[in-house]
Amino acid sequence: MNDALLPSDCYRNVLSDNDQIQMITADERVRRASLTGSEGVGAAVAAGHSLKESVLELGGSDPFIVLDSADPDATVTAAVKGRMTNSGQSCIASKRLIVVEDLYDEFVDLMTAKMSQFVAGDPVDSVTTMAPLSSEQAARDLMEQVEDAVAHGAKVHTGEHRADRPGAVVDPTVLTGVTEQMRACSEELFGPVVVVYSVANEDEAVALANDSSFGRDREPGLRGEPHKAARH
Repeated sequence: MNDALLPSDCYRNVLSDNDQIQMITADERVRRASLTGSEGVGAAVAAGHSLKESVLELGGSDPFIVLDSADPDATVTAAVKGRMTNSGQSCIASKRLIVVEDLYDEFVDLMTAKMSQFVAGDPVDSVTTMAPLSSEQAARDLMEQVEDAVAHGAKVHTGEHRADRPGAVVDPTVLTGVTEQMRACSEELFGPVVVVYSVANEDEAVALANDSSFGRDREPGLRGEPHKAARH
């Protein structure tokens, strides 16, 4: 900005927590708010800026539906790319893979093999294919979600652990058997962890994809029971 000859005070960096953000955005001197971040911070901004103009780009639990017409190899390649961009730290990453049962076993095997091939390390190292997470706290939070799923009966096909190297690195992880009792079912997994579900048909796939606090209609009585359709 200095090189572009912008005024010296046109940009200021303020380090603040959620409570302070709500206070800041409520101030009459703040005209608009734009946020990329978590649901919690988004709620603080929305509550604090008193109907001021805002753009909120928050978290999600994006579905990736695989029907029986899909080519398994090509689809798994696309799914891995969609999940692992920026080491899985993308708000629009594919986080829930929903696969029709005829392709499910093959898909899980292929997904597990590809996820197991990532090499964690320094992002500037040419052999590195997966960088660390954004912070130590981010790695701890993700591991707590994985450990919760495993403790409640989820199956781990690869991963589940912190990588045996310095840095905030979590091994690429594939989970199946995730149920509504697990945090991984309803929370965003912001890192290299993917959940794979099996469904009988397209209708069950769409129902499961929509069964999320991020996407379903929030009016009482409109939520279906799609998780009962998940077979693995």
